[in-house]
Amino acid sequence: MKFDEFLDNCIACGGNLTAMLMSGIKAVAPEVHEAMPDRKYEFDEVCFIVNHLCSDRPHYRCNISINGQFIEFGHDGTFHYREATAEERSLSIKDFYVKYNGMSEEEFDAVMNS
Repeated sequence: MKFDEFLDNCIACGGNLTAMLMSGIKAVAPEVHEAMPDRKYEFDEVCFIVNHLCSDRPHYRCNISINGQFIEFGHDGTFHYREATAEERSLSIKDFYVKYNGMSEEEFDAVMNS
């Protein structure tokens, strides 16, 4: 599905974009929602999951959130959740994307400057 179609399945949550996207995940991919550990999610984590549900969004392999949570989209087509290691948390955003998502430094700079 495309992102606009995904948004059609979301419920407005009083300006809380994270909650709105979570409602969409629950509606279009209940198995993904059920597999998510019961904890508070940051906006970037939910966006990472939504990107994998939408064919017209970028698909990165890994995400690390501000709060140190690590999500990986596995080769088995499921999400894997864990605490980031101290080494992973110490990486700059650029170094993380180069190491874990296979981007070159030039690709990362192009995305950040667009």
